[in-house]
Amino acid sequence: GENKNGSPNTGFTIIHKDFIKNWTKIIGTGPTMLYFQLLSYCYGHKKHAWPSVGTLGKRMGVTKNP
Repeated sequence: GENKNGSPNTGFTIIHKDFIKNWTKIIGTGPTMLYFQLLSYCYGHKKHAWPSVGTLGKRMGVTKNP
């Protein structure tokens, strides 16, 4: 099934080992998790993801500063 944003509720996301091994130490864990969230929207033949900042924040457990 899909959620209201059109992304699958189940399944997996393919992440290249080189990214995990090398880029995480360069860009940090926060940006890495953001990249993983964006990748989770690129399923099938999709190569672009356009979730809102609010949606990404909710999925990552980040809230807006007052």
